[in-house]
Amino acid sequence: MLIQAFVPFITFATAYGEKYVRRYFDGRSSRKDITERISIQNYVILYSGPDVALPLRYSALMNNVWVAFAFGIGIPMLFPICCLGILNMYITERLQFAWFYKKPPMMGNILNEKSLGVLLKAPIGMAITGYYMLGNRQMFHNE
Repeated sequence: MLIQAFVPFITFATAYGEKYVRRYFDGRSSRKDITERISIQNYVILYSGPDVALPLRYSALMNNVWVAFAFGIGIPMLFPICCLGILNMYITERLQFAWFYKKPPMMGNILNEKSLGVLLKAPIGMAITGYYMLGNRQMFHNE
């Protein structure tokens, strides 16, 4: 899970690096207005960012939170790791929305409300698994 906390930085660096390399090889001359693209549509595709994949972002956030809540009673170090992961996601998403992605699509609140509903059930899962972990005598007394 610690590696997963740094995945947003790694994906941002690789995607931005790929975009930068493609742009560099398109206009290898010193003039910025010269391109090797034949049509305007190909030029726009090259110099605009990718579309936003919001469902992937929501799933990564829910994965971090649910793993931390499910196993955090037994492994308390998961809570700071989850906080670090969410902070990293926040920072990289802000950078990507400012510098990398196209304009985000106009979406309703349905995806947000559904994901918040799923996240609100995480403490219930924590209570169930925590009760099992704290009540299991093999975990603490080796019986």
